Amino acid sequence: MQTSATGQRKLSYSPINDAHSIVEVVVFVQFNPGFSQATLKNIISIEHDLKEELPKANPIKRVTFRLGQEQQPQDESIAGIELQSVRKDGSLDWMLRIAEDTISVHCLDYTRWNDVWGKAERYLKKVFGYIEGSDSFISSMGLKCIDRFLYEGDPNHSDLSELFKSETSHIVKTAFTCGLLWHCHSGWFDKLNNSQCLNQLNIDANFINIRGNKVLAITVDHNVIAIMENDDTLSTVLEQNGNQMTMLSETMNALHLKNKHLLIELLSEQMTNRINLSLSTEE
Repeated sequence: MQTSATGQRKLSYSPINDAHSIVEVVVFVQFNPGFSQATLKNIISIEHDLKEELPKANPIKRVTFRLGQEQQPQDESIAGIELQSVRKDGSLDWMLRIAEDTISVHCLDYTRWNDVWGKAERYLKKVFGYIEGSDSFISSMGLKCIDRFLYEGDPNHSDLSELFKSETSHIVKTAFTCGLLWHCHSGWFDKLNNSQCLNQLNIDANFINIRGNKVLAITVDHNVIAIMENDDTLSTVLEQNGNQMTMLSETMNALHLKNKHLLIELLSEQMTNRINLSLSTEE
């Protein structure tokens, strides 16, 4: 660990971005049963509504191969659509993905939670307008957060206690002593109000390429999924919430707080201070 010019100890690990460690945030809603072909065909037309914000459209198609007969034609059907916006360098910025049973919004340009969720919520509401009346019901709502930390300097001198709490229950103890490369994948259920909530936590240490340099990176990938216990169709949910999708917003904010709680339990105090991690719902 180095010492800065101000006399404060400088961490050898740093978040991948100056202000935060977030690589990608995904909010998603899953349905059961999956969307019918008629519903998917209707959804495809959302491309025109979002042309200015998400100009790049990629259809998703399902291809069925028939085995056992030579030169048998393939069956092709609509499976969804991806709408994207990209940066000047061609890298992905935002994406709305509508697949057979899932709607997801991907943000790779994180700023603040309120701003990101506000934009994602607006996209979701637009999609819901195209699938209202479908027989599919919401089976789960989820949030995926990917955080990444980079080691600065000789990786052989890496000390994980600078990044993680040594007493955390979310990493096996051997990760602190087994060498540079490791992974720890776990899952558990807890409660969100009166519903079951599934947590999936994948933490990986690996080398990645950053501007042509081989860098040791620690990636924290956390899925937190609220499982709906009532088989309400989308129309019912919209009606119950005055077409404002209050339940969706409240659920996503609660899942966001669960992610922040986990990071506070996982990361060292020095790192939580470095990325200004607090339990505010706005950040």
